[in-house]
Amino acid sequence: MTALIVDIWKALAHHRKTIYKYLIVFFSVLVLLISFFAYQSTQSSFCDSCHYMDPYVRHWKTSTHADVDCVQCHDYGVVSLTLNAAKYFTGTYDPRPKANVHDESCLSSDCHDSRMLQGTTTYRNGINFNHTVHLEKPLRGEKLRCSSCHNQMVQYNDEDGYTHMAVNDKACFVCHFKDAGAGEAITGCDACHGMPETKVEHAGFSFEHKPFLEQGVECKQCHTRIVIGDGSVSEGKCHSCHVERLREQMSAEQLHLIHVTEEGVDCFRCHSDIQHGQFQMVSALDIQCESCHLRQHNKQKQLYMGIGGRATTDHPSNMFMAQVSCSGCHTDDVQEGPKAAGQSAREPERASCVSCHGKGFDLM
Repeated sequence: MTALIVDIWKALAHHRKTIYKYLIVFFSVLVLLISFFAYQSTQSSFCDSCHYMDPYVRHWKTSTHADVDCVQCHDYGVVSLTLNAAKYFTGTYDPRPKANVHDESCLSSDCHDSRMLQGTTTYRNGINFNHTVHLEKPLRGEKLRCSSCHNQMVQYNDEDGYTHMAVNDKACFVCHFKDAGAGEAITGCDACHGMPETKVEHAGFSFEHKPFLEQGVECKQCHTRIVIGDGSVSEGKCHSCHVERLREQMSAEQLHLIHVTEEGVDCFRCHSDIQHGQFQMVSALDIQCESCHLRQHNKQKQLYMGIGGRATTDHPSNMFMAQVSCSGCHTDDVQEGPKAAGQSAREPERASCVSCHGKGFDLM
């Protein structure tokens, strides 16, 4: 055995110059391949080479961030990209990838580094928003990230068109309304909306908030229902990621530290939706006709339904069977009573027939 090792060593020593040449060529090619892969992996076209990334890349190309390469924001280095490429070619990849975006990427130079200095800005519908307040200190015991609110790949709205990493209102509503009282927000209404200063129109009359606010009338005294949904988290949400993991093992603060602050998991992945709007006003401002005018138009209703006739069987109207409501035909608002009262009644008009039945039915 010793003699064999000695013979191999002598052979290698005899051809060492040739071996050195081959090793130099081999490592040179290896370095070039690694450099080429490292360069290619930083290009967005590399992400597009995987078929399950196609919708993400397609949406990114239509967004305002189309000139920014994926790896400038997403937390992927050469090593992780290499592993992902290996998983892709071996068929062991995750078809639902999650890309982490750290605040350092968003707030880097030549990106959004001055966003924190802009103070209060105006969001859609005149909402007041301050980035510094939301990012510098924990809110409700949670440290938010840029992606806590800017978590949508692409959203579309008529004002901005396609926007990359647009704000998803669901995240805002969970923080501001979960566990708040009826008609209330955790931060108060004025934190976002400010004190109403302009005259508003409601149910046909003009209204100014200032005199009522000066007398200490709270928003919830008129706006009785401003949300739908409670933002709860069902056990099934946890089990969709963590098999047999129990929520009771961690406090709410620990759960948010891991999922929101460290991993950047979107709020709506766990919390059920909360919708915010003017869903119900105090009864004094939400008067229904039926509250005072009882059993109005009963004869007309019976005729329409084809009931109540004498010496005949019930025979409902074809329009009634088609579930056409009274307002389907009575569409013309006509002034009724004194002009100053601003009252009107609805009368039928020929155009209503044409809109459903087509041309010529207005001649009947």
